[in-house]
Amino acid sequence: NRRERGCLMNEYNFELSQGSDKQLILALTGDAVDGNKIVYDLQGHTAAMQIRTATYAAEAVDTLTTANGRLVIDPDTGKITVNFPHDVTEKYPVRSLVYDLEIKNASEEITRILAGKIKVTPEVTRVQSEEM
Repeated sequence: NRRERGCLMNEYNFELSQGSDKQLILALTGDAVDGNKIVYDLQGHTAAMQIRTATYAAEAVDTLTTANGRLVIDPDTGKITVNFPHDVTEKYPVRSLVYDLEIKNASEEITRILAGKIKVTPEVTRVQSEEM
């Protein structure tokens, strides 16, 4: 049973080079009433992100989760590290893709925190890593 709680969602578009490693570090912060920044406590949270060719595409191009180690949550700093290894990105189609990122708390409440587009640029060099 899926419930969406609140809306922390922001839009973030970025570029990804096919066949390259990329790491994104996302910080979940907000503004307190006094104007200071607050860090979201991510203790007990998990996360999932799917990338698709279109919003309603049946198949995902890629699935990143805390369970598969591609999303790493630092609960104390409110940061989520997103890992794109080259052996996965080399299989991405060269085109614009869509994604969203959701977190789930210990009460099973799901919040979409980020969505956007990924522009995949083509890889030209196809030398095996052991040849480099």
